[in-house]
Amino acid sequence: MTTDEGPWNEDVFWLFIGRNGSGCALPGGAAGDDVFERLKRLPGIDYEAVITAMGSAENASFEVWERPEPAPL
Repeated sequence: MTTDEGPWNEDVFWLFIGRNGSGCALPGGAAGDDVFERLKRLPGIDYEAVITAMGSAENASFEVWERPEPAPL
């Protein structure tokens, strides 16, 4: 999620939302190398959306990954 508050205020937030609706928000400035290393391991991550979000100066949201539905048994 991005806001129009930058560059002097935090304007990028990573939102991690579980299937049950629980989740957390991580300010972009707190997302260090460890977060990006973990994101790189997710299958199907949309790097173009990440790049677009990092360049956004508007109030917007960008879906960069969604957990695939479990395979039926």
